[in-house]
Amino acid sequence: MENFESPAFTQDFADQSKCTYIEILQYPGLVDPLIEEGCLDEEALPSWLSKDLLQPVSSQGATASSPSTSLSQSPVGGLRLLLGICQWKAHPGRTEYEKSHTTIPFTKSSFSLIERTFAIPKTFLKILTGNIARIHKSSGRDLNGNSVSGLTLKLGIHQPTYDLLFLSHSPTTKVIHAILLSKTRHHIFTPLLSSLKSFPSLACSQPLVVPLLITEQAFFASEARIDDTEWTLNRSEDHLGQHEYTGRPQGDVMNIDGVKMTRTLSSVRRCLAREQMRINATLLALESIGGHKDKMGESAGIEGETLIEEMIGCQVDSCKNLSLRMEYQEKRVEAQTAVVYQFMAQKDSKVMMELAADSKKDSSAMKTISILGMFFLPGTFVAAIFAMPVFDWDATGTAIVKPGFKYFWAVSVPLTALVLLSWAIVTLFPWQSGIANIRERLRKTQYGKNQRGIAP
Repeated sequence: MENFESPAFTQDFADQSKCTYIEILQYPGLVDPLIEEGCLDEEALPSWLSKDLLQPVSSQGATASSPSTSLSQSPVGGLRLLLGICQWKAHPGRTEYEKSHTTIPFTKSSFSLIERTFAIPKTFLKILTGNIARIHKSSGRDLNGNSVSGLTLKLGIHQPTYDLLFLSHSPTTKVIHAILLSKTRHHIFTPLLSSLKSFPSLACSQPLVVPLLITEQAFFASEARIDDTEWTLNRSEDHLGQHEYTGRPQGDVMNIDGVKMTRTLSSVRRCLAREQMRINATLLALESIGGHKDKMGESAGIEGETLIEEMIGCQVDSCKNLSLRMEYQEKRVEAQTAVVYQFMAQKDSKVMMELAADSKKDSSAMKTISILGMFFLPGTFVAAIFAMPVFDWDATGTAIVKPGFKYFWAVSVPLTALVLLSWAIVTLFPWQSGIANIRERLRKTQYGKNQRGIAP
């Protein structure tokens, strides 16, 4: 199995080809183009690629000697589009954030046939596994040797989705061949096919209609994700009580989970940054499409440049206005983040006050323990110093208090009373006011002496 390496991802081929298609062909004399769509597998894909697009036309001869003949006419415009959904798989033993690979919905041989038929450049698959948006023009020749102009467009990255398009247009056959690959579950096939079937004549005559429809759907997807972020910010504002509706009851800000709120706001900011990148890539793509418009239009000899310009102008205006909206959402995220940090600081301050109150209670308990210690420790200190035995055990086991026991009480009781009295004097006597009074008296005395010394 051949891989095309990239810094973060690799690419593989599928075991069996599977895709959908839409074919829009405009023949002379028909008011509306012919539309055909369906699914293709490994067996049906080669037949579809080599399909003869000539339509038989019957004409009647004027004489009996000239029987009716069968003629064929080529389409005057057309679009043949393949749509495939890539698979996203992680390598065994690795997490989804580590190196993974993308599987395109074609076998190696089938994709090689598509490359030759559509004149796809060799860099197509490398762009698929890249992490940047791309748009560039190419040129080549199809299987019949006809010169074709190609355009490669990639919008988005692997998270959350991407769309990779290649289309080629031949001035000789006047048919547009295109292939679109998208990520699993997140693709724009349904709205894209609906738009193509709504304007079939435009789709089969203008090569740039398909990339413009893709950029339009990319804008709609970004707009929907921005709507989701706005609702998320609205809910967080209600939770924080930071809104202009004074009648709404505000919850207890001390019960706010700061970690959860900051995680939510961080996710919103990441989404805004990602969508800003996608919108900027869409603007670059629209600018590039506008630059290729004249070249591809001249080579194809087609009309409708005014409509293409209007589509580009409308999408550019929409993208710029969405960018302004994302700037507003970013300011809301910054404001709410500051509020969350403020509430967390208030919550920490409240916790510190509670800890201070508990510490004060612990300090009172320590004072009580100290008082008890002052009551018991002097006697313990005396007993430790003297280490005198106060009991004597005779042979019969009867305890006899020795005469020296009275010395223990004679020393420890006065010493304990002295310690308690000293503690009471130190703690209960108003030393600060007393010292202040003494200083005031000394000052007045000194002042009186100075006055008597100055008087005649």
